[in-house]
Amino acid sequence: MTASSDDLRWPGTTGKVSPGLKLMHRFVDRIFAAATRSPELYLRLIEVLHLMRPSRDLFHPSVLRRPCWRADSVPNDMFS
Repeated sequence: MTASSDDLRWPGTTGKVSPGLKLMHRFVDRIFAAATRSPELYLRLIEVLHLMRPSRDLFHPSVLRRPCWRADSVPNDMFS
């Protein structure tokens, strides 16, 4: 999820950045920000990053419905 596409965030990297990839980057940014406030989400994220869980577990309804998804909960520079 992140290893194969994160390099496309940086200027000078060759490759096509699709609108879906930009959306995925925004989602990942929000997951990382929310994980700083939620021990349960932090554990799930760490398990996904360490390949102990599949990345689809970050799309589980218990993750997607968290109240920490407010727009003001993520710094503005994470959306660029």
